[in-house]
Amino acid sequence: MRIVGCVADIVERLPQAAAKVAVPGTTLYIVSRTGEVRCVPNLEEKFSIMLKEAVSRVQNENIRQMVILIASSDSYPMFFYYDMICKEEIRSQRNIDLAHLPKLGLHRIKGNYNIEKLKSSHNFGHLYKAEGKADPTEHRFFYRAVVRVVDSYTAEEVTCSIKNALKRACGEIAVALYRSNTIDRNHILLFIHRAPTSEEILMSSADWTNVICEAYLQCK
Repeated sequence: MRIVGCVADIVERLPQAAAKVAVPGTTLYIVSRTGEVRCVPNLEEKFSIMLKEAVSRVQNENIRQMVILIASSDSYPMFFYYDMICKEEIRSQRNIDLAHLPKLGLHRIKGNYNIEKLKSSHNFGHLYKAEGKADPTEHRFFYRAVVRVVDSYTAEEVTCSIKNALKRACGEIAVALYRSNTIDRNHILLFIHRAPTSEEILMSSADWTNVICEAYLQCK
């Protein structure tokens, strides 16, 4: 991991940090910061242009992939992933927390579909428009999110968390469908991440099934 300070200096400092990597096949993690607030219009695209310039200047074949985190003072961090073989951003992974990435199953979608990440109104989930590789006439929306559940939560609190996540997912897909009425058979995946506490969770497997069914029915 390398810390490069303010993102305003990243075009100069990123290549310097990358030059120190000596192990082939490395995934380099870069941490930067910004004083700008997340609600600034087109902030992500502004950073994307800066990072593209910075990445293009990296001359180190030992780096296989680069993950750049930009911490904002007012909100969730921004994440940018780069394939360093072609020095291009992996757009489908933008703003996915590094810890959440393996839980979302994007590799399974990419095996059968060409996907395009769509802009979302929040940072809780990720919406994709997909076109079938075998059948280009097949179009779908995929929504992926991680739902954090603390072991000390009651069944009612778990139901509320899952219901809210489902409502956000259905809302995102509804807006997307309004703009594109040719897409059907859409898919939502919620990865429920249990955060352990000193209190053991009191829900059985049957309780989990009932909670998820109840949350689903409340969203219909």
